[in-house]
Amino acid sequence: MLSPGKNDPGTPEDHELPDRRGPVLAVVYLVYNAGLTSAAEPGLCAEAIRLARILATLMPDEPEVAGLLAVLLLTESRRASRTLPDGSLVLLGEQDRRRWDGALIEEGQAIVRRCLRRNQPGPYQLQAAVNAVHAAAATVEQTDWSQIVALYDHLLAVAPTPVVALNRAIAIRRGEGRRCCAGSGGRVEPGDLPPVPCRPSRSASPAGPRQRGRSSVERR
Repeated sequence: MLSPGKNDPGTPEDHELPDRRGPVLAVVYLVYNAGLTSAAEPGLCAEAIRLARILATLMPDEPEVAGLLAVLLLTESRRASRTLPDGSLVLLGEQDRRRWDGALIEEGQAIVRRCLRRNQPGPYQLQAAVNAVHAAAATVEQTDWSQIVALYDHLLAVAPTPVVALNRAIAIRRGEGRRCCAGSGGRVEPGDLPPVPCRPSRSASPAGPRQRGRSSVERR
């Protein structure tokens, strides 16, 4: 691999980074999902997280980079419980939460809190926040669906895709029609996220800006 330098054709100039960041994050996200959905390539998940960590180190001031890393960590925390030995999918509400990785959840939620303090929301950060709220619930019944709806309201504004709209509708139904967090006016603050429980519970899977397929709330 070439070392970064003036004559390195593979190293973009500083002014080129903003335009290239989005496609790079999308590729890392797709690499992770390829590993998540393929039993034959489990190493892709670890590689995607490794790349996301590198990007977060190289671009510490880019909140969407941090958001992507948080999404991957929170999803990875429950990967061991999302399939049965025969390879069939275990829906989120049926997963054995005792098998979830509490350390990954704690790290992911800490990143989400830092992102919220920046107040520069983007699709990956908002998806990570949805994951963080799910992960903080001790049971399905204790999930703060009103908080999730508030996050999907924000996400729908920045990434108005059919999948986001479907996830929002499911969250509204699960929360019995409550549309925003009580007393918050729909604004999500860093302190709104509960602390990580001693035993992790559940989390939604990431829905990237162009994710297709079943609702992330329902399928993983």
